[in-house]
Amino acid sequence: MEDTRATLLSKIRHPGAHHAWEEFYRLYGPVILNFARKSGLDGGSGEDVLQETMIALLRIMPDFQYDKNRGRFRNLLIMIVRRKIIKGLRRKYALKEVSLADAGLTPEMLGEIPDESALPADKELDLLWQVSVREEALRRVARDFPADDRTFAVYVDYVQNGLAAKDVARNFGITPNCVYQIKNRVEVLLHDEMARLLKASGETGGP
Repeated sequence: MEDTRATLLSKIRHPGAHHAWEEFYRLYGPVILNFARKSGLDGGSGEDVLQETMIALLRIMPDFQYDKNRGRFRNLLIMIVRRKIIKGLRRKYALKEVSLADAGLTPEMLGEIPDESALPADKELDLLWQVSVREEALRRVARDFPADDRTFAVYVDYVQNGLAAKDVARNFGITPNCVYQIKNRVEVLLHDEMARLLKASGETGGP
């Protein structure tokens, strides 16, 4: 990837840098949508969060100062996305044609949905973001394998589904040692893809 960390962030500080913004959208659109979904929003509301986040970034980035030692951009991005999610949740329950009780909420609980000005990028949000990044990285790794290549399917059964190596080996007609090798191979690809995503968002370290 040519645009990593400071390079991409420096470019998107300029609203007219259309190619850089397209790259950022390609990298982080799916991650933001996944983040919104995990926070309780459906597809349409998640798209709203994504578009509102991009608009907010267009306004903020010209004055943003990148600090490579602190990974500050990622914290800013998480906070913006979370604020938009809170707005989306408020809209969702305000327009919902069911009672609050049916939705599993009380008026008190709804009132506790925090105001957008009081949402720190805390450890829980950070962990949710990391999970979203990992899932997007895994999706991209899977996409790179040919449709008739069973490598990723082996990885999914062994790592994602938690099957024993001997059972996976028997199902695919390979040896347990081959299962271990496939796991290691995919994990390297996954680590590299996550590193690309994290570096582009100002993360100071690897996954």
